[in-house]
Amino acid sequence: MSENRFHISIDPRLARLKESWLASLHEIWQQAWPGESAWKGAAAGLWLASLVLVTLLGSSGIPIVGNWLDVLFWLAISLLGPALLGFGMVGFLALAQVIPRGFLWAGSGVTLIFTGAMISLLMGLGVYLGRERAAWLGALLGVGVCAAAALLGGAINSLRSRGLNRLQQSLAFSSLVLALALLFGALLWTASPGQDGYLAAPAPAGSQPLQIEDPSLPGDWAVNTLYYGSGSDRRRPEYASGASLVTSPVDGSAFVSGWKEARSRYWGFDSRHMPLNGRVWYPEGDGPFPLVVMAHGNHDMMEFSDPGYAYLGELLASRGFIFVSIDENFFNDGPAWHGDLSKENDGRGWLMLQHLRLWRQWNETEGNPFYGQVDMENIALAGHSRGGEAAAIAAAFNRLPRYPENASIVFDFGFAIQAVISLAPIDGQYYPAGQPTALEDIDYLVLQGSHDSDVSAFAGIRQWQRVSFSGESYRFKAAIYIDRLNHSQFNTGWGAADRREPLSWMLNVKPLLPAGEQQQIARVYLSAFLEAALRNRSEYLPVFLDPHLAAGWLPETVYLARFEDSTFIAVSDFQEDADLTTTTLPGGVQLGEDLQIWREKELRFTPEIFGSVENNVLDLGWTGVASPSLEMAAYSIDLSEAPLERLQLDEERRLAFSLAAAGSEDGQIEETEAKNQILSLYVELVDADGDAARLGLDEIGPQPQALRRQFTQWAWFERPSAEPVFQTYTVALGAFKAVNPRFDSAGLDVIRFLFARTSPGELFLDDLGFMSGN
Repeated sequence: MSENRFHISIDPRLARLKESWLASLHEIWQQAWPGESAWKGAAAGLWLASLVLVTLLGSSGIPIVGNWLDVLFWLAISLLGPALLGFGMVGFLALAQVIPRGFLWAGSGVTLIFTGAMISLLMGLGVYLGRERAAWLGALLGVGVCAAAALLGGAINSLRSRGLNRLQQSLAFSSLVLALALLFGALLWTASPGQDGYLAAPAPAGSQPLQIEDPSLPGDWAVNTLYYGSGSDRRRPEYASGASLVTSPVDGSAFVSGWKEARSRYWGFDSRHMPLNGRVWYPEGDGPFPLVVMAHGNHDMMEFSDPGYAYLGELLASRGFIFVSIDENFFNDGPAWHGDLSKENDGRGWLMLQHLRLWRQWNETEGNPFYGQVDMENIALAGHSRGGEAAAIAAAFNRLPRYPENASIVFDFGFAIQAVISLAPIDGQYYPAGQPTALEDIDYLVLQGSHDSDVSAFAGIRQWQRVSFSGESYRFKAAIYIDRLNHSQFNTGWGAADRREPLSWMLNVKPLLPAGEQQQIARVYLSAFLEAALRNRSEYLPVFLDPHLAAGWLPETVYLARFEDSTFIAVSDFQEDADLTTTTLPGGVQLGEDLQIWREKELRFTPEIFGSVENNVLDLGWTGVASPSLEMAAYSIDLSEAPLERLQLDEERRLAFSLAAAGSEDGQIEETEAKNQILSLYVELVDADGDAARLGLDEIGPQPQALRRQFTQWAWFERPSAEPVFQTYTVALGAFKAVNPRFDSAGLDVIRFLFARTSPGELFLDDLGFMSGN
């Protein structure tokens, strides 16, 4: 068989035509190719465009000095920048010609992938660093680690080979030392706890501690525990064979979306068969006892969260409360293939009410261990993180006739929920029918840590603001902001870090109080709150106004407390209109004197990603220059035409107001540091006869503080920030009478705030009014 069987012959005429055509194209290309002068002109054009654009944009958008020197600065940038960048690119291309292609392929590919992964990872910290800074830091770390790894591998392999000259040996050894130093330094850095040099010192106590029982001490009741659950839980034996009371599942499919089959396979049930599982700590003895139901927040669903509040259950049961930590782990995050149930807090709240149905049934069923043991007229809901918002949602659902998102689902709960507790809650993950969750005539407590790296703004203050009172019965609400607390340590199973590895390695944990001390704070405040809310033990109320009164019970740190009760009558809450001179109470007139800043403004969270605080406040600022006409800057509220009978003024009535240091709303605390140095502030009251009495703020309470936070270890990337957090001050009108016996509180005419202007300052004022002295 011939070897040329598949040979295809080409017509010589076609071959000559092809060569002629290619030669013609080449000749045209040669003739059309720009000459050296054209290339120089094109470069000059590009340089001129750069000159004009960079100079215009730079001098108008990023002022350096603020005058014509800016133009010269950006002119130099536009001239030198392209030359330096071009030189770098040409040098890189030249270097690429001598570097082996294998290394170029591997090095560029690995570096791009690794750097992209680092950028993606650090974007998880973008809420603290800013997205741009997080991206730059991710790129820097990605390239740096890849460079160190390449140096290490190259040095080791070079030192193993033979035939190196002395210079090559020295370079290889130096590369090895440098690579090890870089990698070892990175490991040391991730092992570092961070820094705490920016922390504020606690203010000295201005009041004597209360001489009453420490609410964090165990009570007189012996404590029993039991579990109730489905009886068939495949992951937790306590809810399977260990369940003392077996419960029926509930259909929660209307309250969740994104539940995938993989989640059902893991748990052994789907969203139509959610179990009612709970851990119970209860007093041994005859009841009935108040009931507290606790919901955990979002965490890895395979690391069960409900056991993490045993420290609260043991304490509260010993003090005569039934405490239940319910299982909502199946709502939590899992692997991606299990589905994302985000925006599920309505489901979490609804499930809390399903647990209350059980307790009502058990309390009415003879033979049940809880028959007649539960005080169903005194119920509190508590929650941590998403569970904190869920508790508020459950309290709102409790009074609604139908599910706001689907009216075909009837609500018929109607439980006597008297109180809600939220530990580091999120807010706004779910709003009923798009309306912010409002609560009325219910006691409310929220605790928030300054160094919470999960909910890194005081989101729970929005729910606090949305709790209102009709005045039909005594109610109160308290918000405690605590320095050096984080998110996770309220739960004993969540560990010290608020993020998972490897992000947890990058968090600044050095400022944090130990977990035991954070949990002691929870013990004190939850126990005192429940004693006051469910047992009417009003002797504990003062600790929510002045944490120094609980100094013997609480760890030493800074506490900022905000408080309001149903006896409060507002003079000015700064919400009513855009007129700066009018008060909330009809007839009042407000006036600023010698103030540099006098405005009402919408407060926003820091970090900005959390949005608006949904609260307007009064912003007052003054310069440090003495005025020839007035000794102090002043802000006055004239009540001469207001209906004072509504205020019920007497010597026991208390003037109440809230102040916040104007912290770094933009996250730049250093730029506003001078604003926080309030050296002298006075409150002056004047009656209709002109008799005045004045008290210094330090005679009423500690000065407001802007508590700095630093969430990551990168002080040079993340400047310490602070959000304005209010502190409530109250003082009896009798205290002004003691200063000036001629002062008549019933004839109050003017309330005046005076600011000594020995240094500049700025603060926020909110919720000025009067409350009962009892």
